[in-house]
Amino acid sequence: MAATSNSNQEDFTKLNSTNHIKLYVKIAISAIMLAVSLYVMLSQKFPNDYNKWAFGMIGLVVGYWLR
Repeated sequence: MAATSNSNQEDFTKLNSTNHIKLYVKIAISAIMLAVSLYVMLSQKFPNDYNKWAFGMIGLVVGYWLR
């Protein structure tokens, strides 16, 4: 019985660490996209088409996290 309990604990630990990794990847991708979008918007070196893309990316990231 103890072996089954230990096996279940190991499975839960693996699942829990996998969920943390997925969360960290989502946060990292969101942060990168926001940083690039803000750079495009604030630098004013890019044409209006790129600014539209940047606003769209910010809306996409905010919408994803508010879902």
